[in-house]
Amino acid sequence: MPNVGCICEFNPLHNGHLSLLKRMKEEAGPDGTVICAMSGNAVQRAEFPLFNRAARARAALECGADLVMELPFPWCAAPTEDYALCGIRILKCLGTDILMFGSECGDMDRLVSLSNALRTRFPDYREQRRRESPSLGEARLTAEFLESSEGYLPGPNDRLGMAYLEALRNEAPDMKALTLMREPLSPSSPSATALRNRIRQDRNLYGIAAFVPGNVLPFYHLELESGYWSCSEGLGGVATPILLFYRIASEEILRGLYGMDSGLEKRIRKAASMAPDGESFFAALKTKRYTDAHLRRVLLFGLTGVRASDCSDLPGYTRLIGANERGLRQLARIKKQESEIPVLSKPADIPSGIRARKQAEFERKLDTLYTLQLSVPVPAETGNTQSPVIVLDTGSGE
Repeated sequence: MPNVGCICEFNPLHNGHLSLLKRMKEEAGPDGTVICAMSGNAVQRAEFPLFNRAARARAALECGADLVMELPFPWCAAPTEDYALCGIRILKCLGTDILMFGSECGDMDRLVSLSNALRTRFPDYREQRRRESPSLGEARLTAEFLESSEGYLPGPNDRLGMAYLEALRNEAPDMKALTLMREPLSPSSPSATALRNRIRQDRNLYGIAAFVPGNVLPFYHLELESGYWSCSEGLGGVATPILLFYRIASEEILRGLYGMDSGLEKRIRKAASMAPDGESFFAALKTKRYTDAHLRRVLLFGLTGVRASDCSDLPGYTRLIGANERGLRQLARIKKQESEIPVLSKPADIPSGIRARKQAEFERKLDTLYTLQLSVPVPAETGNTQSPVIVLDTGSGE
């Protein structure tokens, strides 16, 4: 039977994710493995997840996943195309036969058509529109092109799906793709953002219990009780370190870092020098050209020393976050093979190569920030030394 994989954050895992994992389990059958390439301590919106990687992996294992491997930093917080490409590369190394993802349209033919249009016709359109309106941002141009030429404005999960398909075309053409239509957002089906906001507002789970699988609530409750959770949306919890860095960073230090082009580095340094606090700093940076996620990404990547070329490279490794017995057997099979991306069972196994050392340094810096913004801050090394979550006698099929 096939191994079925997804690229995910589970931030937090809710009933929509449960539906996806159930469908993956059906496709995998009694002998296949459900594999997740899951973000670590940062997510694609360039912010910190509500719960740490271990808690989210445990939730995934409780809901049908067999093997949860890390989509590492900086790729987990990278632009859509780089995020998707890294996820596909990791799933390929883990022996994935089928990629499954949720989308607003639930129509694979439409997503293939949109992906092809972006690859073949969008570059000329973008060049023409940039000549007419140089200040137009990439996200706005993409949406404008698809709505005007294709008659459809894709949702955020559609756009991720299109990036997955392009990555499959380039990296894993033999991997099959399936999409599951996401339930439209409504009071009875809130977004993950709405769930995070409610938890942070209430500081408990009562308001979201109906929208989250009951078997994961105890694990989320333990995280809230321990204080090991992110109590601020965005980068608000580390606003002061970020402001300090950009106040004292020279143009020479910023030059070449991710996103420091088109004069944005000057705008950042000026805003940092004039803003009295982090909130004012973030507000001063907002512009129609850049999305909030792009600005957060620039700030986070700058603070951690990420350059644009770093997101195009292969990861130095992917490491185990959680597994059950079936997942451990799949991991053992993969580790016997030569892999383009080293697959690690524990943090101490990090290879000595240049790519791996660079990735480890990025993750060390990220985890230093992550541990600062927890509800109860902890020592810096805590974020990067958690042992994998191993669940025995669950989903082994024996």
